[in-house]
Parts: sequence; structure tokens; C-alpha cells
Amino acid sequence: MSRNKGVIKNAGTDWQAVTIVLTTSFLEGVADSLAFPKVSTVLEKSERISTRVQRCVIINLVLFLGCLHLLDGYVVSFFYFILKTIWGWSSGQGDEPEAAKLLLQYTYNLIWVYPIYCLSFILNSVWYQDIAEDTYNLLFNGSSTRERASTNVSVISAISSKAAETTISLLLETMVALLVTGLNLVPHVGPTLSFILMCWLYALYCFEFKWSSFRWSLDKRLAFIEDRWPYFLGFGLPLSCVTVFSSRFLSSGLFAILYPAFLILATATNPEARSSESKAPFRIPIFTLPQLINKCFFFFFK
Repeated sequence: MSRNKGVIKNAGTDWQAVTIVLTTSFLEGVADSLAFPKVSTVLEKSERISTRVQRCVIINLVLFLGCLHLLDGYVVSFFYFILKTIWGWSSGQGDEPEAAKLLLQYTYNLIWVYPIYCLSFILNSVWYQDIAEDTYNLLFNGSSTRERASTNVSVISAISSKAAETTISLLLETMVALLVTGLNLVPHVGPTLSFILMCWLYALYCFEFKWSSFRWSLDKRLAFIEDRWPYFLGFGLPLSCVTVFSSRFLSSGLFAILYPAFLILATATNPEARSSESKAPFRIPIFTLPQLINKCFFFFFK
């Protein structure tokens, strides 16, 4: 009897230790993602990085939030007012006015918002890459000026390798994003699981540029997150909280505005150099299904 009590007591102690490790790692991730003084330090040290971050924030404020304000405050209301004035429509006359307003919203999105979104995506991709590379060089090489390749052969080889790596990574991230959307449709537990997966996906977004500079393979990056899932759950939590409660277009704008700061934080943070306690006591295969789909895709279409 006393032996059984000892086993139960040890098991309880083990679970307490595991809980402490998981909680500590999670809180470390949250703390690292909110260490904004590091961002200020990087911006003060490099005018080049500061300029790119300012451009990114200003352009996205104008394109995303400006378009939303213009849509809701002026465009749709103006045309809706014309419909009511000319045809005498009012909110009490059935579904026609609301249908017309909805049609105006879709038309405005199609001819203005979505093209702006595509333009913003292209500009952001270029600026994010510059910010990540300059921050990496500043923190690890002592200068935010990037070194150029010495030969055309090395340039072509690097571009080819980078393109292949980016394609594989984008496809996998797309699979994860679709899984996030799909989980959100599952009753009861779906939205919670979707939010948790979004946190890990955002953490991957933030650390991806840095790990690419380290020449880490995609499998190594994903394994690193799966081994330290509490930390990266915590790191992705603040950005996910900001975007999850907004409309899709607004959340995209908020993400685009805030992402440079988290990108700098991820580059300045060094979870791989932490003590072994940052590694979770057990691993969660977060990306197993997307990886399997990814490999099947390239197997059939190679």
C-alpha cells in the first residue's frame, strides 16, 4: 500500500515538474515576443532598417486601413444614399437595398481593395526580406549592409536554391493556413485548435527568415518548433490575439503593420541558445499532416 502511495506521489511530482517546464517555456515565448525595447535598439542602430520599417507601416496604414475607412465611411454610404434618393429605397422596403449595398461592397473590393492587397503583398515581401537580412547582419555581423556574391555563378546558384526552398516553404505554410481555416469550422473545439495552430504558424513566419540565414532546412525548422512548442505557442500568441478578432481584410492589414516588429524580435531572440529546459518534455507533431501533403504534392508533380 505504501509502495503504491509512493508511485502516485512520484507521478504527481513528475506532472508538476512537467507543468512548470511547459508554463515557463510558454511565458518565455510571450516575454520574448513583447520585448519591444529590442526593436527600438535595432531601429536606433540602423537607419536603413528604420526607413524600411517606416515605409512598411505607412504604406500598410494607407492601403489597408485607409481603404477600409474609405469603403465604410464614404464609398458605400454615398452610393447607398444615391439609391435611396433616386429610387426611394429605404431599409424598410425589403431586401433590395441591402442586396444593392452588398453588391457595391463586392464591386469595390474587386476593382480596388483586392488589387491594393496584391500590391501591398508584393511590397511587403520585398521589405520584409530586406528588414530580416539587415537585422540579421546587424546583430550577427555587426553591420546592416549586405554583402554581395562575388560571381555570377554563385548568384545564380543562390537564387535557384532560394527559389526552390521558398516554393516548398510557401506551399507548406499554405497547407497550414488552410488547416487553420478548416479547424475554425469544427464545432466547439475547432476555433480553439485553430487559434493555437495560428500561433505556431505566426511564430514560424517570424523566425523563418532568421533560420533561412542559418541555412536550416525546412524539416529542421519545423522540428525545432515541434520540440519547443510551448515557447513558440507563447511567441505567436500576441500577434494572433491582435489579428484573430478582426475581419479578414483588417487582420491582414494589422498583421502587415505589426509583422516587421515581430520579425526583428525573432531575429534578436535566441531560443536555440537557451538551456535544455526550453525543450518541451514531449513533442507535438504540429506539422506532420501538412508535411505529408507537401511531400505527396511534390511526388506527384515533380
